[in-house]
Amino acid sequence: MLGRLRQLTASNSEGERPAAPAAAAPAGDLPWVLNVGGGSKSIAIPPLYAGWNQVLLDIKARPGVDLVCDARRLGELAGSRYDAVYCSHNLEHYYRHDVPQVLAGFGHVLKDEGFCEIRVPDLRAAFEYALAAGDDLEATMYESEAGPVSTLDVIYGFGQEIRQSGEPYYAHKTGFTALTLERTLRNAGFAETFVLRHPGYELRALALKTASTAARDPDSAARVLDALYTFGSDAWRLAQYAVAARAARAALAIDASLPALHYLLGCAELDADRWREAQRAFEQCLALGPDYPLALEARLHAALARARGELATGTKPRVIEAPVKLPDLVSIVICSARPERLARAKTAYERAFTGIAHEFVAVSDARSLAEGYNRGVRASRGALVVFSHDDIDIAAPDFAARLLRHMQSADLVGVAGTTQVVSASWLGAGWSHLAGQIAIPEDSGSLTVTAYGCRVSAGGAQALDGVFLACRREAAQRIGFDAATFDGWHGYDFDFSFRAYLGGYRCAVAGDLLLAHDSIGSFDAPEWRRYAQRALDKHRGSLPPGAGLPQQPQLCSIQVRSATEWQLMSAYL
Repeated sequence: MLGRLRQLTASNSEGERPAAPAAAAPAGDLPWVLNVGGGSKSIAIPPLYAGWNQVLLDIKARPGVDLVCDARRLGELAGSRYDAVYCSHNLEHYYRHDVPQVLAGFGHVLKDEGFCEIRVPDLRAAFEYALAAGDDLEATMYESEAGPVSTLDVIYGFGQEIRQSGEPYYAHKTGFTALTLERTLRNAGFAETFVLRHPGYELRALALKTASTAARDPDSAARVLDALYTFGSDAWRLAQYAVAARAARAALAIDASLPALHYLLGCAELDADRWREAQRAFEQCLALGPDYPLALEARLHAALARARGELATGTKPRVIEAPVKLPDLVSIVICSARPERLARAKTAYERAFTGIAHEFVAVSDARSLAEGYNRGVRASRGALVVFSHDDIDIAAPDFAARLLRHMQSADLVGVAGTTQVVSASWLGAGWSHLAGQIAIPEDSGSLTVTAYGCRVSAGGAQALDGVFLACRREAAQRIGFDAATFDGWHGYDFDFSFRAYLGGYRCAVAGDLLLAHDSIGSFDAPEWRRYAQRALDKHRGSLPPGAGLPQQPQLCSIQVRSATEWQLMSAYL
């Protein structure tokens, strides 16, 4: 029950599928949906009705039709029989003065706790398309399986179908915008109505026969919750945030104990720039103790909502001061065969280490990262050695100060890692042991931040990611990189950092350094898994019993608008 609520805001990417076939009269324990004018049970209806009994109504007897009836006469049938009415692209085939009678019939056959789902053409979208096409009403709006569809087809009915069938009821006799469809449903007596504009030149409406605050038995409550959550999630993904928020609030009126509903409300409010309301919704989600990944998603979004609200009032992120004692020299070792990448990384580190003595050691012909880093250490002179990928950028304005403060209590620091190694990768431990964050820059200037656990930073790390490693020189020389085993581009970081931990060196995660990386990585690629197997073979005696290769983890990401927003969000995590 409520399976879709477990998916956060999972899309309908699995496609629509037919509901279960049914006899004409409702019976049995499964819920029943009346499909008005659906044509055939081979035509898919929404996944919401999977496992339901379906009764197909049509004005004309044909194979598969369960109930032959003019929808204007539904009021003559026995009432309160169905849990839902589904009507896709049928309502527009009635004259305007008949529509209230059809909708009244829907309400008549619905149980009090039932709902109605309606889809009709979006006339506003059709008009907008025609205007963009230079008033050409015959211009093709889109291609359907039956052929090209024009603005005239959307307004008056699919001309090809009308000509071939000779049936006048295939013509459209009325039409709707989102405003008029919602008004029509309310005037027909539905207690709560929700309408969204779908990209396929379509309006989708959900109408509850009785208010969401009305008492419902558990099964009917679950069905209405599923419908509201699905509708609200779709509205949120389509950036119709007010509709999404209304659907989420209606669902919460039925059952406020479901964390995913609070999360959906928070997402809608956050994207509508209603930060306080969003933060409150995410905090209510967290108070209900959700599992991963919802728990981490809600924490990230609550921090982002707070950050946006604070930035709107002029609050600025706190800037960390560097320690009084600075290292004599910081060596930055980068293996890169691409001059443009190397130049960009150098620029980032020059900016980050302004006022602090530093040198670059570039290795352009590394046979592997382990081999290149070993050469880099030998060529370097600094007491602090940084090993860095070449496709990075730095978002924290106080990067150097933060790094040096972390190094006061650590020998090896990374921006992501784990405090408990359970497999041949730092990612295999699960989110409760992971820490840190890394961002991917977007073309728009925003950043997509992947958080690896509930902590931005953590001491006592056992393994670290290799996109960035800062190490005391003595430790780097003593540990060294295993270039014989890790003769490619993977596995070297786990091996180096895990051996540092095993050797008694203090390792830490410093996600507050706000490092951006051009790639999030693929942790299930064959090449990556080959080197993970080498790490497993090498360290099997030091790993927990039964340790194996990790699977691609489910990660949590969030988009921030700027580096400043990321910095403030991190402070609130």
